[in-house]
This record gives sequence, structure tokens and C-alpha cells, in this order.
Amino acid sequence: MEVHIPPKKKFMARFSRHEPIVMDHSAIIQAKKCKRKYFYRIVLGFVEKVTPQYFGFGSCYHKFRETLERQWAATPEADRKNMDARMAMFEVALKDARDLWKRKKMRDLPEGTSKWDFLTEGRLLKSCAVAFKHWIREKDAGRINVLAVEQSFIVPLPDGGLVAGKADQIVMQNGRVWGRDFKTSSKTQDMYYARTLDPNDQFTRYTWAESILAGLDTTKGQFIQGQIIEVLFNAKSTKKE
Repeated sequence: MEVHIPPKKKFMARFSRHEPIVMDHSAIIQAKKCKRKYFYRIVLGFVEKVTPQYFGFGSCYHKFRETLERQWAATPEADRKNMDARMAMFEVALKDARDLWKRKKMRDLPEGTSKWDFLTEGRLLKSCAVAFKHWIREKDAGRINVLAVEQSFIVPLPDGGLVAGKADQIVMQNGRVWGRDFKTSSKTQDMYYARTLDPNDQFTRYTWAESILAGLDTTKGQFIQGQIIEVLFNAKSTKKE
């Protein structure tokens, strides 16, 4: 990764710099929210040693969906409707999610010690099982064709700069190209994502980038349709068992 070399370091000069020349979504949104936090986290590389529970849970779910799609692509078309083959795909994807949970050193939090203590490994496995049923229904309906999975990109911006990122999926739905982004959330409000669009421009930026990847001429106003946001919802139960 190429990084900026500061001409002169004044503030906290004894620390090395890691500011990337090509910015990704995490870096950009951090800078938009708080320049000082951007400096500490992105430029100096000061990050938490422990992965927050909601980040780890989301990453493992993303890994499940990624592996599931790659397994589908690697399976001969004649075998894709076979239930044994489908369950084999599920098992491989589930193993990858569990392995990532272990690599990230995730653990179940004792009940009552955190707002996120309900995001356990068991909840992850149940969530993946629910998502698998949804995925099977989508495949059987045949209206969505996945063109790319975890697609990395570095594309030019109108001002001559570059922006980087990784799209969860690029799909074809009813003959039209869309980006698709997977989210995990405990929020139930219908307008939750609408309220987070400023200063977060991820969906706009990804639509721009994926339009270029699709070979469209953005200078002539040619763009993909936009972003399909698929949310996996989990909430803490208030029931006493």
C-alpha cells in the first residue's frame, strides 16, 4: 500500500505515519466524521486491540455470504438444485464463518456486561441458517444473478483523485446491474439508513465505482441502477426464559 510521506512532522512527530494515498470507505467516512479521530486511527494507526462485538459479528456474516456464493459458482449447474450439494455449500460457508470468529478471537460476552452480549457465536450460526433459507429462495426464483463477489476496486474521481473499496456483490436483477451491500443491524427504524447518509456517502461512491467497473461512461450520465441493501436484523430479546 502506498502511503503519504509528510514533508514535515510537527504534531506527535515521534510516531510513524500510515496515511494511504488511495482512500477506502473506512478512511473517508472517518475523516468526514472527525479529522482528529482520522489522524489517530488512519494516519497513526491507533486502533483498538479487541474487535468490537458488532464488527466481528458482521465480518463473520459477510464471510458466510461470500463463501456461499463462491461455492455456488464452483458447483456444476446440473448439481445446484441437489439438496445434498446445497447443504454441503452451507457447511463450508458456515465453517468459514466460525473459523473467522476464532481468528478474530471473538468470544461470547457474559450476559448483562455489554449492549452487544446477545451477538454470540450461537446467534451467528442461527443467523446464517436463516440467511441460507433466504439465499435458497433467491436462487430458485432466478431473478438475481451474481456477477462479482467481494470485488475490489480503485477508480478515478472527477477531480482526478482515486478512491478504493470492496463491493460485497455486483448483481444483475431483471436485466439491470446493481451493487448489493450486506448489513447487520439491531436498528428497526425504516429511515435508519437515510439518516446516516450524511456524511456517509458509501452508496453514492460505490454506485459511481461500480458503474465504471461495468464499463459505463459516467461522463455521459451512464450509471448502474444503484445499491440493493440487504439487512440481517438481530435484536436483544426482552423475554425472560
